[in-house]
Amino acid sequence: MKGKRLSSRLTLMYKLVLPLFFALVTLLVWVAAIALFNTPDGVALVVVALFFTGIMLLMLPPMFVQKVSYDETHLYAYNYRNTKTIPLSKVGKLHRWMFYFYKIDYTNSLGQQKVILLLPSFEQRLEALFGTPQDLKQFEAKVKHLRNG
Repeated sequence: MKGKRLSSRLTLMYKLVLPLFFALVTLLVWVAAIALFNTPDGVALVVVALFFTGIMLLMLPPMFVQKVSYDETHLYAYNYRNTKTIPLSKVGKLHRWMFYFYKIDYTNSLGQQKVILLLPSFEQRLEALFGTPQDLKQFEAKVKHLRNG
């Protein structure tokens, strides 16, 4: 990745490792709950399986997180298969989405509105508490400066 990083260094863990781990645990708990359904512990296992299913649903948004960085002229979004290179002039608004996730709106080469989902680093989120992390503020200022000329 080139330039200044906007996303967390743990993006791979949020994107793949944690969702796969919770999917496996949820599957195993459901198999045990179904196998033991007519036993006294079977009903309790169904409740535990429902709990893990809820956690698994919360793990779905991080699967769409991308590794994001930028330089003087472009924004780079990497999803571990390919890299999107987006001119900063095509970048639109940056806004918070669900807890500490952020979305960056941009216009692709066909004129369609697209979105990049990112999760800033833990240190940046901690320093900002409930505000916007400093790196994202600097990025937003750079994009506004380029748009205003």
